[in-house]
Amino acid sequence: MKPVISLTKYNFKLLFRDKSSVLMAFLMPIGFYILFGFMLRNVEFSGSALSDLLVPLYIVIIIGNAVISVFGTFYVQARESGNLQKFKFMGVNELCFSFTLFMATFAFQLTVIFAFIGFTYFYNGTVFPMHNIIPVLATLAVIEIFHFAVTFLLTSILRKASIYNPISLAFYMYQMFLGGLTFPIEMFPQFLQKLVYYINPIIYGRNALLAAWTNNPSIGNVIKDNVILLSISVGLVILAICVQRFIFSQKTSAVLAQ
Repeated sequence: MKPVISLTKYNFKLLFRDKSSVLMAFLMPIGFYILFGFMLRNVEFSGSALSDLLVPLYIVIIIGNAVISVFGTFYVQARESGNLQKFKFMGVNELCFSFTLFMATFAFQLTVIFAFIGFTYFYNGTVFPMHNIIPVLATLAVIEIFHFAVTFLLTSILRKASIYNPISLAFYMYQMFLGGLTFPIEMFPQFLQKLVYYINPIIYGRNALLAAWTNNPSIGNVIKDNVILLSISVGLVILAICVQRFIFSQKTSAVLAQ
């Protein structure tokens, strides 16, 4: 247990050494909140002020950045640089290293989320809905699992950091701007509002979180949308495992053929 805790602390400190990524993680949601909050200050959505709904949406953005961009990048870099092999000689297998890195990333994203919620409270008086805390936390957990599944698949396919970084960033931006996280999908063209449910699964997490946050079932069905997103996550994990086994079989065949 001590090696796990020590390695988690080490990875957590390592995350904060990248000053540019840390600043981006803290300042990006705040900048988006100020910008879009001002642009949409007089807009209402399903009976709620849109500026208040930006808070849960940007929490999803924070989670996406932490898991896809930070966790995924550090994991690929560790694998590519040979650090994973070094840790194996120290008795730390790849699964243990991945777990400690994910827990460090999770602690990092909690720090960013608390800082963001604190800023919105002092800036705009937005309060976390403690009366809906169970469905909100449950939905955030499902969203976390979804982002882990996406990262698991991407890191299974993309083995080099130089390839992973731009593709993961493109996916992150695609999810953010075409998933209703920066502004409502109701502002999209009619055909795109329907299409997004087939091409961007985060929309189900977005709807479930907004419905749980506001306790407004007209926005979405919390249980149904979470089940859909969780099912997609399971499918992505299974696909990632199949990809890893295929790559392993290809490498094994190549070695035997020599």
